[in-house]
Amino acid sequence: MNLIAFALCCVPNVAAARRLYDVEGLDDDGVAKIMYHRRKQQNGRNDLRPDQQRIALLSLVHGEPEHPQLVTLSTASDDEATILRHLGEALGGTGRLAGWRLGAELAVLRLRATHLGVALPRLWHDEHVDLAANWGGETPLGEAARLMGLPGLGDTECADIWEAWHGGDHDAVQACAELRALNTWQLSHKVAVAQGRLTPIHARNGIQALRKKLAVSASEHLRTFAERLEG
Repeated sequence: MNLIAFALCCVPNVAAARRLYDVEGLDDDGVAKIMYHRRKQQNGRNDLRPDQQRIALLSLVHGEPEHPQLVTLSTASDDEATILRHLGEALGGTGRLAGWRLGAELAVLRLRATHLGVALPRLWHDEHVDLAANWGGETPLGEAARLMGLPGLGDTECADIWEAWHGGDHDAVQACAELRALNTWQLSHKVAVAQGRLTPIHARNGIQALRKKLAVSASEHLRTFAERLEG
């Protein structure tokens, strides 16, 4: 299917905001608090605009259904430009992204690529898939996954990515991104079966292959996902 399920974890772009708001004397957390406060004054919510964010971590699940590959790229070890180039390599010339509430995350990727001068032609195509649209656009990913018989997000806390990232708990952010990507991957297969683009037997074989791969992972959240994955 050449579909790449992805989950993006973003944090406030405090370097840009520090210049924009002329608050050079504040530390990162202080700048982030200003950003969230100003945003809440504007729209009553804490969600930052795409242009106010930068990439912290990106998880991808791709490959044939029976040969899934989970890849996580983090700015704890690589810069944003390197992560975007890896994404471009995964997309190749025909790849499509599948995400949950895709619009804002796709906007972040496009804006960061634009700012950093990274050529990613596939990002600008209109062939990417927002799976949340099939659920009316409002259902949280974890709930949608569980209602479809998938493990969901379990006990993983995805509520405050900035607090975890800034506090150095990169493992918690990685667990959030990987579980979101894995649930998105499995949901995309369920939709593909319903659309007639993937046979039920290939979907079942894909579940078995994913379970086998994750069962031997060094990460507890991935082993737990494998244990709860049915099919």
